[in-house]
Amino acid sequence: MLKIERANHYFTISREIRPVLYCNSGDEVEFETLDCFSNKLLPEGATFGKDNPKQSNPVTGPLFIKGCNEGDTLQVEILEISLGSTGIAVTGPINDTFAEYLSEIKTHHVKVTGDKVMLPNGVLVRAKPMIGTIGTTPSEEIPSLRLGEHGGNLDCSDITVGATLLLPVYVDGGLLYMGDLHAVMGDGELAEGGLEIDGKVKIRVTVIKGQHHPLPMVFSESHIGAIGLGGSLDFAVDAATEKLFTYMVKSLKVPADEANYLIGLCAEIKVGQCVNDLKSVVVKLPRLVINKPY
Repeated sequence: MLKIERANHYFTISREIRPVLYCNSGDEVEFETLDCFSNKLLPEGATFGKDNPKQSNPVTGPLFIKGCNEGDTLQVEILEISLGSTGIAVTGPINDTFAEYLSEIKTHHVKVTGDKVMLPNGVLVRAKPMIGTIGTTPSEEIPSLRLGEHGGNLDCSDITVGATLLLPVYVDGGLLYMGDLHAVMGDGELAEGGLEIDGKVKIRVTVIKGQHHPLPMVFSESHIGAIGLGGSLDFAVDAATEKLFTYMVKSLKVPADEANYLIGLCAEIKVGQCVNDLKSVVVKLPRLVINKPY
């Protein structure tokens, strides 16, 4: 098994960063990741504001995929996500929504055992592992906290085990990276964080020559979805809806009228994140309603 260890992490995404690992299309690769606080808050007694590093959201990589060139599409299948044993949840006056009632920032160490999460209030819930940050390398250098058409800090809970992500390729090799795992995360990341946790992600990468679909997109066994970005949720939903409609009409050859009413009657919206200036959403359709092979 090809592996990239978490020691190979960065806070900036750049085409100037040398690849850590080279692989072929069709290979399976394991990424080992830090949590968004670089695991600095994991020791008992560590607190946000005192022990966390100045930079946040480290991403592991980059991975160079041979035969992957600018203008291609990179298909990433999420095969496995293995979580660490402790997640970090930070509460407090993080934004105006909570500042009126909370004056103190608290750091909660939350135990994760198998597929179970013991919330700070003692309630046991099922873990829903997801990849908060995953993307190819854009043509211009950006911080790892940013999101864009290349992917990045999308915080879409649909990017989980069993999902297939389609990403645009802007530089040769694709230079794939990922990090920012969550054991659970509410829609929208409304409190500006999920249950931040380290772990390992096993993926399979496949190069699709050319870009034949609006990107990025995320597919599951049950749904096809388009990821949209915007300065507001309205704009993000519009962008995702346009991508999904275009994919249906141009790629699946669904008649425009049919695609229109399927989206109108059956589409679902999943909010990714509302924290950054760019918001992310997934607009998706159940596979069962589309009478086309894909």
